[in-house]
Amino acid sequence: MTNIPILRTQWLCLLSPASMPEEALSETNNLMPTLFLSLLCLFTLPLLAKDTKPADAVASLTDPAKLATLNGERAANPRLQKCVYWLAYAEERG
Repeated sequence: MTNIPILRTQWLCLLSPASMPEEALSETNNLMPTLFLSLLCLFTLPLLAKDTKPADAVASLTDPAKLATLNGERAANPRLQKCVYWLAYAEERG
Protein backbone atom coordinates (compact mmCIF):
# COMPACT_ATOMS: atom_id res chain seq x y z
CA MET A 1 0.00 0.00 0.00
CA THR A 2 2.92 2.37 0.45
CA ASN A 3 3.62 2.33 -3.30
CA ILE A 4 0.30 3.98 -4.14
CA PRO A 5 1.10 7.32 -2.45
CA ILE A 6 4.59 7.25 -3.97
CA LEU A 7 3.20 6.75 -7.46
CA ARG A 8 0.76 9.59 -6.96
CA THR A 9 3.50 11.87 -5.72
CA GLN A 10 5.78 10.97 -8.62
CA TRP A 11 3.42 12.77 -10.95
CA LEU A 12 3.28 15.70 -8.56
CA CYS A 13 7.08 15.89 -8.68
CA LEU A 14 6.83 17.62 -12.02
CA LEU A 15 4.76 20.37 -10.44
CA SER A 16 6.41 20.83 -7.04
CA PRO A 17 9.34 18.56 -6.15
CA ALA A 18 10.00 20.46 -2.91
CA SER A 19 6.73 19.20 -1.40
CA MET A 20 7.47 15.53 -2.04
CA PRO A 21 8.42 13.10 0.73
CA GLU A 22 12.09 12.06 0.76
CA GLU A 23 11.28 8.43 -0.13
CA ALA A 24 9.21 9.42 -3.16
CA LEU A 25 11.79 11.94 -4.30
CA SER A 26 14.61 9.40 -4.33
CA GLU A 27 12.45 6.86 -6.17
CA THR A 28 11.48 9.48 -8.74
CA ASN A 29 15.11 10.44 -9.27
CA ASN A 30 15.90 6.79 -10.00
CA LEU A 31 13.05 6.68 -12.50
CA MET A 32 13.99 9.79 -14.48
CA PRO A 33 17.03 8.39 -16.41
CA THR A 34 15.00 5.39 -17.52
CA LEU A 35 12.13 7.59 -18.59
CA PHE A 36 14.49 9.91 -20.46
CA LEU A 37 16.17 7.05 -22.35
CA SER A 38 12.81 5.50 -23.20
CA LEU A 39 11.52 8.76 -24.64
CA LEU A 40 14.78 9.33 -26.49
CA CYS A 41 14.58 5.90 -28.14
CA LEU A 42 10.90 6.37 -28.91
CA PHE A 43 11.52 9.55 -30.87
CA THR A 44 14.91 8.81 -32.49
CA LEU A 45 14.48 5.24 -33.73
CA PRO A 46 11.99 6.17 -36.46
CA LEU A 47 14.43 8.80 -37.68
CA LEU A 48 17.24 6.25 -37.90
CA ALA A 49 15.22 3.62 -39.74
CA LYS A 50 16.07 3.72 -43.41
CA ASP A 51 13.45 3.35 -46.09
CA THR A 52 14.23 0.05 -47.79
CA LYS A 53 13.26 -0.23 -51.42
CA PRO A 54 12.14 -3.64 -52.67
CA ALA A 55 14.73 -3.68 -55.46
CA ASP A 56 17.55 -3.05 -52.97
CA ALA A 57 16.26 -5.73 -50.61
CA VAL A 58 15.96 -8.37 -53.34
CA ALA A 59 19.38 -7.47 -54.73
CA SER A 60 20.93 -7.92 -51.30
CA LEU A 61 19.14 -11.22 -50.69
CA THR A 62 20.18 -12.67 -54.08
CA ASP A 63 23.80 -11.51 -53.97
CA PRO A 64 25.85 -14.44 -55.36
CA ALA A 65 28.70 -13.82 -52.91
CA LYS A 66 26.33 -14.13 -49.96
CA LEU A 67 24.51 -17.14 -51.41
CA ALA A 68 27.82 -18.96 -51.89
CA THR A 69 28.47 -18.85 -48.13
CA LEU A 70 25.25 -20.70 -47.25
CA ASN A 71 25.63 -24.31 -46.15
CA GLY A 72 23.02 -27.02 -45.98
CA GLU A 73 20.23 -28.35 -48.11
CA ARG A 74 17.65 -25.71 -47.14
CA ALA A 75 19.92 -22.85 -46.15
CA ALA A 76 18.51 -20.48 -48.77
CA ASN A 77 14.86 -20.97 -47.75
CA PRO A 78 14.66 -17.91 -45.45
CA ARG A 79 16.25 -15.77 -48.15
CA LEU A 80 13.78 -17.05 -50.73
CA GLN A 81 10.88 -16.32 -48.39
CA LYS A 82 12.14 -12.76 -47.86
CA CYS A 83 12.48 -12.30 -51.63
CA VAL A 84 8.90 -13.44 -52.13
CA TYR A 85 7.80 -10.97 -49.45
CA TRP A 86 9.59 -8.05 -51.11
CA LEU A 87 8.29 -8.97 -54.55
CA ALA A 88 4.71 -9.17 -53.24
CA TYR A 89 5.24 -5.85 -51.43
CA ALA A 90 6.49 -4.21 -54.63
CA GLU A 91 3.59 -5.61 -56.65
CA GLU A 92 1.08 -4.38 -54.07
CA ARG A 93 2.58 -0.88 -54.00
CA GLY A 94 2.85 -0.67 -57.75
